[in-house]
Amino acid sequence: MRVLVTGGNGFLGSHLVQGLKRRGDWVRVLALTGTDRSSVQGVADDIVEGNVCKLETLLPAMEGIEVVFHLAAVVIDWGPESLFQAVNVGGTRNVLQAAVEAGCRRLVHMSSLAVHKYRPVWEGDEEWPCDAVSPAYATTKRDAEEVVRSFSKDLETVIIRPGLFPYGPGDRHNIAQILDAIRQRSFGYIDGGEAPFCVSYVDNLVSGLALAGEHPEAVGETFVLCDDETLTWKSFSKASARHLGVKPPWLSFPFLLLFPLVALWEGVYKLLSIRTAPLLTLYRLRVARTPLVFSNQKAKRMLGYEPTVSLEEGLQRTLDWYKEERSVEFSGNLGKDH
Repeated sequence: MRVLVTGGNGFLGSHLVQGLKRRGDWVRVLALTGTDRSSVQGVADDIVEGNVCKLETLLPAMEGIEVVFHLAAVVIDWGPESLFQAVNVGGTRNVLQAAVEAGCRRLVHMSSLAVHKYRPVWEGDEEWPCDAVSPAYATTKRDAEEVVRSFSKDLETVIIRPGLFPYGPGDRHNIAQILDAIRQRSFGYIDGGEAPFCVSYVDNLVSGLALAGEHPEAVGETFVLCDDETLTWKSFSKASARHLGVKPPWLSFPFLLLFPLVALWEGVYKLLSIRTAPLLTLYRLRVARTPLVFSNQKAKRMLGYEPTVSLEEGLQRTLDWYKEERSVEFSGNLGKDH
């Protein structure tokens, strides 16, 4: 197929580009103007610059495209609501409109489990209520799903929700920062770090996305593409610390003590219009102490989705990449941390 990946030069996007190329697809990447394209340079068949907030930049990128994978989004948990609205909602609408005008056949939209209000979930599925009320990232991803559904008469649409966080080699934001904190002994738990959650190893997620882009039964559906195994913050950090040769985290803070302090902290930041995120937010606090386990059974049943990379292997690959990525700092601290 001839496909377009918006945000294709990001962590997930670049892995998807590689996976689609291995499958034999012709792949074009839409990269935000001014962003680094080295991750897909020489891999993608075509790279065009554009901005999902500007419809006129999207129309040329859609020319000759059959399937669009829409990954471009603002995925942080702090920032002005106007930014999230412009990119996550308005940008999604623009991508859909451009796809319809260009005659594309299908659009696969990357959503998030954040569309659900965070409460304990042990066996969630695609029918779980989409009732997120904060932060702006969560509410705009929720609203973006509605925008996607509104185009279902004009376009084959598929909505994907990965595990709580996708991870793997090349993730220089989420996983690398968590591992930095573990290695530097600044990582702590909320309520002991015992809450289980589901994740998506990037190669497993890519295989599911590829299926969603071609399977006839995917049309009009929403799928959770998480791995089979779950983990806890404690099990993850202990395994990571062991691999990195450092002592595992031991600090733990009670949620009920931190909640009012973090709420006050957020209030001050908002009152003073501070754009940088606080060290800890209510969103991160809830994520760190809430069981969030969802099922991938629908994707297995309808798409033949099968996460082939185990949790152990996925963590091993990620940690090996991290050690190489942080080679200077790691080699300097390894002896001291033993």
